[in-house]
Amino acid sequence: MLRLGPWRVRLAEPSLAAVLEPALATLAHGEDPSGAEVVKRSRAREVLRLPLADGAAYLKRERQPSARWRTASAAREYANLLRVRAAGFAAVEPLALAERRSALSRDALLVTRAVPAAVPLPEALRHADAARSRALVARAAALARRLHEAGFWHRDLHVGNLLLRGDELWLVDLQKLRVLPFPLPPALRARDLVWLVSDGRLGSTAPVRVVAEAYVAALPGGPELERFTALLTRAAARAMRARLASRERRCLAASSGFRSERRKARRILRRADVTTSAALAAAAAARPGEWLKLSELKGGPPAGPAPDPFARGQGAPEPGAPASAPGWVRSFGWGLGLDAPRAASHPGLRAWRLAHALLLRGVDTPAPLALVEERRFGFVSRSLLVTRCADAALDLTHAVAGEPARARAVGAELARFHARGVEAAGLGLRLHVETRTLVALLPEQARFHHPLGAARAQRDLSRIAERLGPGEREALLAGYRDAALS
Repeated sequence: MLRLGPWRVRLAEPSLAAVLEPALATLAHGEDPSGAEVVKRSRAREVLRLPLADGAAYLKRERQPSARWRTASAAREYANLLRVRAAGFAAVEPLALAERRSALSRDALLVTRAVPAAVPLPEALRHADAARSRALVARAAALARRLHEAGFWHRDLHVGNLLLRGDELWLVDLQKLRVLPFPLPPALRARDLVWLVSDGRLGSTAPVRVVAEAYVAALPGGPELERFTALLTRAAARAMRARLASRERRCLAASSGFRSERRKARRILRRADVTTSAALAAAAAARPGEWLKLSELKGGPPAGPAPDPFARGQGAPEPGAPASAPGWVRSFGWGLGLDAPRAASHPGLRAWRLAHALLLRGVDTPAPLALVEERRFGFVSRSLLVTRCADAALDLTHAVAGEPARARAVGAELARFHARGVEAAGLGLRLHVETRTLVALLPEQARFHHPLGAARAQRDLSRIAERLGPGEREALLAGYRDAALS
């Protein structure tokens, strides 16, 4: 253990002290080291790239110090990297662990050596064809099997935590890894593989069967294939539901993309790139029970399809002027001032939260920008939802009248909604004629199911189709059947 200024440092090589001392001194003063490149900076952590004489290194640091009596995340990752490398696995080399302590907290950072000629696995998957992508994910599943047989439970295994160098996968980000003194039960093995099946959204990285077969075939023995495939299927579905629920709640609290604040009897929920003054000014212009169109609303995304809420930093302010485009303000009446359960909250908050839930499920709705609540005695007397416009979308009945091709496209869209557990009949659907995509104007009426049963899906489809003429109805049902079969 070596002391460099206020830091107590463990070094892999004594010669690194001269390289790291200036960087550590600069970090102790809250500044970035000279020559360092910011790779990532989020609410939780920051990652910097530092030049070395023989390559480069990555410095990872938590933004918030941990309690003094708790092991820092950097210290756990340092120990885990040494363990897995000693067990013969390819993992980034830990060069240094630096810690400084105060009376009640501890600040820690980890320095690892950059792997030459390695690329993040997500980048390799983006440029690979389907066969190559499946082969890479299968290789990751085989790596997971070897880890489990060695007694390592990764707990954060996804393609973003793997590097590809040639044909070999390298492990990074092992702060959550645990060493278990007993063989991993099948349930824990399946939980470790769920993000190799799902991409963390509603898409698939690889079929469950491909991941399960690669995992079972990696070493002799192990779980029985059919049983493990069923176990992995259930675990992936459960993890996906939990992920969606967690993402839905992010719009209710302060985070990197959203803000929550109170102004006397008002509560304001807004995207981080929409100012409080803009939200209040838009709300002040609205009248009870009306939809008000504002010719210009500054802040938020540009006009057009709403952005993907899964995108990193979604809603965070960006350099330059924010977007300025028309917007809608909707007024809602009184209701309970509850954030949860969703069904018991007032309509404005339901519209705000369910609009984000629809976007997470790939259903377009005018981008929600802000919600302003006026409260009295614990109840919401009035709430105002500020969104982008959807003027280019036409009423569904008129848009498909005499246009069977459009009706078929609508049927295919409805099949996609149902596959993602969304009932659509009450959403106030309109159609973007140019793109032939649906947009939901009444997100507060959204209902989700896991999964959407066949009887409920048929009833929902019938409620939409009965508004159309006979020819358009047949075309819609044909498009639905074709998309459902594919």
